[in-house]
Amino acid sequence: MNTESLKYAKFDHPKHGRFSDPRAVLDSDALSDAEKEEVLRDWKAQLRERLGEPAGHDEVRSTGETVDEAIEHLAALRG
Repeated sequence: MNTESLKYAKFDHPKHGRFSDPRAVLDSDALSDAEKEEVLRDWKAQLRERLGEPAGHDEVRSTGETVDEAIEHLAALRG
């Protein structure tokens, strides 16, 4: 992960607060599963918006994979 993507390693959600990484979202006892999914999807959307495609594609992938993995993990827990 390069330093550009490290700028987006934390996420401030306007409704649910600040998260240090996607695992912190999954581990939060204060959020329902639906709220966790909302935070992770908003985080991913923010990454794409700020880093852009295709110019920031590698940064989105290197940071976004972690967000994607968290989304998949949450879905697996539901299943």
